[in-house]
Amino acid sequence: MHITAAYLYRESLAVLLLGSLSAVGTGGGGCATSHLESSASRHVFLQPVTKSDLLEDWHENTKHVDLYWNEALSPEDYLRALELTVQNQDGARGFEGDIALGPWVPLGPGGNYENAYYNGRMAGIEIRQVGSLKYIYTGATGGGLWSGTTAAPVWSSIGDGLPNPSVRAFAVHPNDFQTVIACTGDWRRYTGAGIYRTTNSGAIWLKSSAPITPDAFFRVRYLPSDPNIVIAACGSRWSDARGGILRSTDAGATWDFAQMNDGRELTGRATDLRFHPTTPELQFALVRSGPDGTGLYRSFDGGASWHYLAGIGLPTETWFDRASMAICRDFPQNMAIVAEKGNVLEGVYVSGNVGLNWTDKTGSLRSTTPCDKTCFGNNQIYHAQAIAFRPNDPHEIYVGAVKLARTTDGGTNWEVGASEHDIEIGHPDITQLYFSDVTGDDVLWILNDGGLYRSDLIASETTSWNGDGATGLHCAQIDHMDAEPGLTSSFALFRAFFERRVNKNEPSRRFGL
Repeated sequence: MHITAAYLYRESLAVLLLGSLSAVGTGGGGCATSHLESSASRHVFLQPVTKSDLLEDWHENTKHVDLYWNEALSPEDYLRALELTVQNQDGARGFEGDIALGPWVPLGPGGNYENAYYNGRMAGIEIRQVGSLKYIYTGATGGGLWSGTTAAPVWSSIGDGLPNPSVRAFAVHPNDFQTVIACTGDWRRYTGAGIYRTTNSGAIWLKSSAPITPDAFFRVRYLPSDPNIVIAACGSRWSDARGGILRSTDAGATWDFAQMNDGRELTGRATDLRFHPTTPELQFALVRSGPDGTGLYRSFDGGASWHYLAGIGLPTETWFDRASMAICRDFPQNMAIVAEKGNVLEGVYVSGNVGLNWTDKTGSLRSTTPCDKTCFGNNQIYHAQAIAFRPNDPHEIYVGAVKLARTTDGGTNWEVGASEHDIEIGHPDITQLYFSDVTGDDVLWILNDGGLYRSDLIASETTSWNGDGATGLHCAQIDHMDAEPGLTSSFALFRAFFERRVNKNEPSRRFGL
């Protein structure tokens, strides 16, 4: 079992922060244990979750997330709690006067592999070929970093040594598949603890030096022509100064803010980063509240200097809270953006001249206001957001939110849901859509709240890549945790609830610890 937790004290109240629970199977890279430590002389408890908090029709919306994560602690308090966790992860004692706490024992849940609809949210993916072997890496919103192959869904955890289990953004070194950079934190889900790197497939992780510790990272990339240069896009909800484009010139050991052409730091909420497929020194970033406003920023020199690109046809002012971007591999003059504002789809925009001019292609995807369960974003698009081109076709674009939408004519018409485009997605709430040169242009990898899925677009067949209970992705999501009333001085019993609602016709599923 892998638990990241810490106690933080505010006068007479202590808040237990549960960063992740990830039960690691014996065949999945071993079992990491962690303990709780407290210097308080009295017992403390979590704030209780009232019945009104657990709505009958519980919905994973921004109100829920804000209640339990964003409003519970300030960023400074959260980071202090993480520091305490790291300090105490190798050993712990009980409350003052108590006996030492023993190791944590995994009691579940560990994901439902017979019905692959239930597992945990996966958010990052990269596939690399080394000789005849095809390696796949995937990162979980709250379950660490995993590696396997494309031959079969057999997984090993390589993130047990990370002090924070939220790994949406990571990058594998282009010339050494054992060297990985992990940027922790997923947007409005789990606050990160900074940037870490390993040169031995996760046996040892070292923390990198950076000017900020943002809430979340959205993407990180090595420059293929010079792997000493690494670029990352990050952001924080409460302060634009705690986000932006970070750049490293020593393979990720140290980082600084990237600079604008005039020397200003490129701060803001940088929600995506893309390299030109054939000229990676040409880079694009989407930044909210950047130095010259919200929108598209561009670099011609490998991220050393940036300037604002006022794309004609894009909205003005602060037109997105979060946006994602795609560039077509074989026709890189073609770009696409999906954006949300206020947790409602703002629009889908396409460009045919490398970002100089844009056309609104939202069409039938346009959300109603207020957005209800019938609209495309469905109050989830602040975290369930992805976009991709079919690599060999600039007219075939995929947009992910709660459902999957596809256009084959550049956005004039959209097909939404499997009933229209015949692509099963495995589970709602899409976090990434990924094509890889290694697995070909006919295989779409779909990451969502249920895990990782492989879709063969020719055969119209989607396969779960979560694996099984022995060697699968163990990334069950824990939403609530509390201490049993009547806690004694020598025994602590914690209970947690894992809740995943399939649809309105099925009851909520709650599992206990």
